[in-house]
Amino acid sequence: YEISTTETNRLVVDVTVPQAAPSIEEATAAVERAQTKFPGTLTNLLVKQDANAAGKLVISTSQMNQSLVKDVLSAAFPQATVSEPRVDEVVNNAILTAFADQLEIQQDLQPTITSKQKISEDLITSYPELIDFLGGIRIECAIEQPATAGEIVQRFNDLAFQPDMQDLQSYSYRILDTNLNEMTDPNQPVTSFVYVSAEADAGFREPTEDEWERFVNNEETKVLAATQLASSLPRVRQFDPAVGAEQKTRALIAIILSLFAIVTYIWVRFGDVRYGIAAITALVHDVCITLGAVAACTYIAGTSIGDLLLIGDFKINLAMIAAFLTLIGYSLNDTIVVFDRIRENRGKARMLNAQVITNSINQTISRTLMTSLTTFIVVLIMYIFGGSGLRGFTFAIGLGIIVGTYSSIAIAAPILLIGVKADKGKGKK
Repeated sequence: YEISTTETNRLVVDVTVPQAAPSIEEATAAVERAQTKFPGTLTNLLVKQDANAAGKLVISTSQMNQSLVKDVLSAAFPQATVSEPRVDEVVNNAILTAFADQLEIQQDLQPTITSKQKISEDLITSYPELIDFLGGIRIECAIEQPATAGEIVQRFNDLAFQPDMQDLQSYSYRILDTNLNEMTDPNQPVTSFVYVSAEADAGFREPTEDEWERFVNNEETKVLAATQLASSLPRVRQFDPAVGAEQKTRALIAIILSLFAIVTYIWVRFGDVRYGIAAITALVHDVCITLGAVAACTYIAGTSIGDLLLIGDFKINLAMIAAFLTLIGYSLNDTIVVFDRIRENRGKARMLNAQVITNSINQTISRTLMTSLTTFIVVLIMYIFGGSGLRGFTFAIGLGIIVGTYSSIAIAAPILLIGVKADKGKGKK
């Protein structure tokens, strides 16, 4: 199962000031001022005073960048002692409590690093397959709890999703057996393995002592963390609210630009801006009606009517987004067909009138209904027999076809008459 929630894990830091601790309001203001000097933000900031220590503040945030949090707090309280951030795994603990007896628990393999060796040219001579890791590190690790080769590889893959491992640097690596050969059988139990990794430019320059020490410590931490990983939730992904806000802004910009492009193209193609406005009005109508129906399914799902109509609690996922994109294209195409017939019937006349639009709709309605009906029958069959995985997609498409068919006839076309009488009046005058 994949569980999504707006709740987040949090970093908790203790700040001990030499004198009496500032008030919560003062401490919060100090942190907010300090974070303006840094690229990130301490989102969902919460400041509390420790009840057992007068000079201690307990500060928590959903920002999971530990170095950023510590730097901001050090800048906000320069005379205070800032502890190392610790992770309060709110989401993890809630899931573990809810499914306590039903989860597959990942156990600590009790690792021991038995040897470390720099991958030199002499080692490459004996093992030429390690040429890509020249200048890197070779770490041999023994584990007391046997694990399959596939599980060990998966542990390293899952490490990147752990909330307290975000500060580890990622380098190219490979998991080998003790003979430095690929572990071809993922189901083969092993009690030791070799981890090799290297920086991208390791083969081209000699690192300084400090750079080498940081690199080795980073890789040792990674090996021990992966093999000591004891969790039933190997992948916990947390997104900073700033990322969501940025994506929301970009999405709004994309929507505005796309609507502007549609209006501009149809304006140029048909010679009147009213055609573009009418087209996007019908488009927005179709999307809003369908989106509202998908939201309403949340309240119908699980009822007798919902079960009868095969309605579930449909989510806005990638399949649903694909359905809306398909609906937009289908609705716009239907509208353009009607507009094209209106332009043909208008001929060289400068102004439209209701009769031209009525005649155009009558001439295209059979084509529109037959096309929509044919498509709807296919979508209905997919909705009934396609399984629950496709049901949200086909529900949105099916309802969108119905809404799009009548909007291109009953909404988009009549909008073209807006302002026509006023223009006629000006001409007579």
